[in-house]
Amino acid sequence: ISLIKAMKTDISSAICCRSQLQVASLRLVPGADLKLTLLRFVREKKWKAVCIVTCVGSLRAVNIRLAGYRKGDVVNNGESQFWYDDSQNFEIVSLVGTLESSTISKVEEDNKLQKNSDIDFPDVYGHIHISIADSKGLVRGGHLMSGCIVYTTAEVMLMETDTMQFSRRPCNMSGYDELYITSREVVSSIDDIIKMIT
Repeated sequence: ISLIKAMKTDISSAICCRSQLQVASLRLVPGADLKLTLLRFVREKKWKAVCIVTCVGSLRAVNIRLAGYRKGDVVNNGESQFWYDDSQNFEIVSLVGTLESSTISKVEEDNKLQKNSDIDFPDVYGHIHISIADSKGLVRGGHLMSGCIVYTTAEVMLMETDTMQFSRRPCNMSGYDELYITSREVVSSIDDIIKMIT
């Protein structure tokens, strides 16, 4: 019973249903921008609920937003919230995240452009984290930004479910726009999902 109570308070939106999955395997070529290429692909496919299954490859330039910093924040050593390095090559250790495309209004489009100034596509969004390792094996990670440029290859597998729709809504608990999951077909409540798994 305590698990069920925790689920009701710890999960803001959830959908549990049978789904047809579409899977895409991509090989990005040298010089491709990792984030913008993924966003462009999701936009062209009009996929609504996408997750990154896996990625392996290398980058010749890295641009990440460090965790826990908002625009304008400065870390203790004077560096900004972003970390950019094009002085060496990096191995992609992990790439995880969710992506979605949507039809949005002009007001929402303007807001998204202001919030996500690195994104060329206001009608598609990706919340993606990356970890990269340098030639000494030192690892750094954060939010994937545009400017992560493929060195030799990036082999990515994406998966989309046809029954869900991802979007972003303000969360008063986190202070950010967070993932909101709806069904494209039958809407299930948290109570229905708990019944299905108990």
